[in-house]
Amino acid sequence: MPTTPYLRGLMLSPYKRLQHLFLFVFKSIMGWAMPETLDTRRQPKHPAARLLEITDKITSLFGQLIYVAGTWNNATGCYDEPRLAEQFDRREINWTLRRKHRKIFADWLALPLEQQAEELSQYLDEKSDNRPETVRSWIRKRWYERLVPKEAHDAERLLFTSDMEVLLPLVCRETSGEIYQ
Repeated sequence: MPTTPYLRGLMLSPYKRLQHLFLFVFKSIMGWAMPETLDTRRQPKHPAARLLEITDKITSLFGQLIYVAGTWNNATGCYDEPRLAEQFDRREINWTLRRKHRKIFADWLALPLEQQAEELSQYLDEKSDNRPETVRSWIRKRWYERLVPKEAHDAERLLFTSDMEVLLPLVCRETSGEIYQ
């Protein structure tokens, strides 16, 4: 006699039925249930997962650093991202972006200068129409100092700014052939 899933469930011992029920409830609560039993697309993800979706679209580490640093709001003293604000609490967003900024910044500092130069060049190739002028502007206005997280130690801040003061003239010279002082 063919059995349906329902009839098979009735043939289980009471202990096994209870075990299956517990697993179903647990998986449903944790969001692990099968798509036909629980629609996970409607549940908001954690801000870190959503932020990862956003930053993964940015190909260079320097671009990710610019993006996350750009979410800092001087007026409020917090990080703010409108795409995350639709779904999550401001404190959660601030905490997530603060951690992400620190991580990307630490990853950047861990790169050798040669790789930092490649990342910077890649970012400028993708984003800048007039690369030499962009680099000159960054040097004059010391724009790169805004990329340092507020909680960065003085040594980290000094290392980052000195690296940028070395890298930017090199990248400017590489593209335009002129030496910028």
